Amino acid sequence: MVKIILLLVLWAVTGIAAAYSGAGGSKMWRRLFVPGITTIIGILGLWSLWAITMMARAGALSLGYGIPDPPTQPNPDEGSPIGRFWFKIFKNYKKAAIATRGTIGFIESISIIVIPILTGAWALWILAMLLICFNNIFFAVLKNSGASYKLFGKTLSWQETFIHGNDSVIIALLVLLCR
Repeated sequence: MVKIILLLVLWAVTGIAAAYSGAGGSKMWRRLFVPGITTIIGILGLWSLWAITMMARAGALSLGYGIPDPPTQPNPDEGSPIGRFWFKIFKNYKKAAIATRGTIGFIESISIIVIPILTGAWALWILAMLLICFNNIFFAVLKNSGASYKLFGKTLSWQETFIHGNDSVIIALLVLLCR
């Protein structure tokens, strides 16, 4: 029961931190704090300083998943480099968003490859990788759902909360199962 409560707290803390970052708060909440928490879990759970390499997840979370706005919009957003890349290939917003989110999920999964390297639990890592990619892609399909909540004086996205909270819990569960 304690582990379930800790996982729920992890979900809430990392999800809210990432959503706060996306709502105009410091990007460091998503880029450093969120992967930092799962890295600490990795170090303590695997009892290895090699788990510090899990902090590479910060790179994946720094890439951004914005798709370029149509040039007809006032002040169009140019999107992230990955979003621009996939949009040039697909020339379709939904397909580019799915590919962009899938790419970030895949890079996040690669950043935690130290877990199966240390434990030999390759099948669990592949399952976690699929779940992380699915989690990111699923929310790309639901883009513009618009569901939000107010916290800390900001309007936070439930979508951001779920993506990053879910990914953090998947990583923590992988560490727990591989101990």
